[in-house]
Amino acid sequence: MFSLFAASLVVVTVGGVQLRPYERVPSTGAQFDRRMVSGNMGLPAHPPLLRLAQGGSVLYVDALAADEPHDGSSWCQAFLTLHEALQAAATGTTIRVAAGTYYPNTGGLDEPRRATFQLKNGVTIEGGYAGCWGDDPDFRHLTLFETILSGDLNRDDKPLTSASICCEAHAAPGCDEPACGIEICAARPECCTETWDLLCADLAAVAHSCSSCATEGNVEDNAFHVISGSGTDPTAVLDGVTITAGHAADGEDFESLARSLVGP
Repeated sequence: MFSLFAASLVVVTVGGVQLRPYERVPSTGAQFDRRMVSGNMGLPAHPPLLRLAQGGSVLYVDALAADEPHDGSSWCQAFLTLHEALQAAATGTTIRVAAGTYYPNTGGLDEPRRATFQLKNGVTIEGGYAGCWGDDPDFRHLTLFETILSGDLNRDDKPLTSASICCEAHAAPGCDEPACGIEICAARPECCTETWDLLCADLAAVAHSCSSCATEGNVEDNAFHVISGSGTDPTAVLDGVTITAGHAADGEDFESLARSLVGP
């Protein structure tokens, strides 16, 4: 099983997966354009000089990379997609990903919804970088430079508008929809006895009884699984990204997700 990290020094293990807890920041739905920000944010109106990868051990991904060729060798010659970087990455590679939204590649698939970011042993993916248009492209801040891996393959989802607390992590156990709470807590009792954390909220996003947590718009064409750690070990690391808009919401998929998050 791969390792899923975020910004913290505390590591907990759930179902064999290492998780470093972090604070989820509510999404405003606004598009952040790094090219249009300057001043105190430290982001110039023009890209900096190229910064070459050291020893070939670092690959760069930035959907707004300014210069060709886009071979991943520097921030401004970065791969435009994470898919390309994963294809090129060898054991020992770190992939640094700039702020933006990145989607799995559907090319060559009979069923586009099976598109996924397949993690690789010995490869670390790090999100949250300023990228090509930053004064310091290597500056990292997981909130200011949010890196999103999205399963919204057709880019037609709408932001979630539910006011239910079942849909987000919170300190108290349980949530305000009884049916939702029953289903989630049957899969993970800690959600009703300790705290309604990120794992509880993730389960609510795909559970039948938590209909208020479903994304609005057309989600039936979203990827089944945005990322896949199948066949990997703890050397496959995903660090500092937001994963969203996967949709595998029938009963069998809910049970599969519950097992993968919390164990048998």
